[in-house]
Amino acid sequence: MSIFFPVTEQLITTEVMETPAGKLRVKAPAHKAIVRTDTYEVLGVHSAAYKLVTNEEVFNKLDDALLSSGLDLSGRTDEDILDFNGARTVRTITLPEHKVKVNGDDISLQVRTTNSYDGTLRFDMILGGIRWACTNGMVSGDLLSRTRHTHTRGLDVDAIIAQLKMAANSFQDNQYRWQRWARRSVSIEQML
Repeated sequence: MSIFFPVTEQLITTEVMETPAGKLRVKAPAHKAIVRTDTYEVLGVHSAAYKLVTNEEVFNKLDDALLSSGLDLSGRTDEDILDFNGARTVRTITLPEHKVKVNGDDISLQVRTTNSYDGTLRFDMILGGIRWACTNGMVSGDLLSRTRHTHTRGLDVDAIIAQLKMAANSFQDNQYRWQRWARRSVSIEQML
């Protein structure tokens, strides 16, 4: 199933009662519904302050930023997870050839982005490294970049993409820090 599908904001109305003139309809102007227009499913109900940010907008801008970044996109993989009929989306982009070596292990650049129409997930973009010797999905240490924002008028996808692009370009700089960490011994007492 594709993560790209049409959605729109709709006013919420309800039929309250039968009157001699017909059914009485009441509007809820302080709220709106996010509707998937290819299936006519309501994916979420939000306050009027909610800003609809579509998967198409988010992921097309992310793709544009990656294409213009100068990163090595060879072998790029996209893993998409779509839940609740499209109400929640997670896309993980891995760039296996944009990598650094630490103690003989390859660490590749990875971007994980979430978006939701039901309000359960914030717009979230994480940039970090995936160590190919340990691919169980565990995230540890410092992330290169993380941006989370609620779907309100202050959400600026372009600014978030620009921040991500800067962090991605600094990925190589982290190689030296990771190599220092790999050489450092840690005692059991220090772990506790």
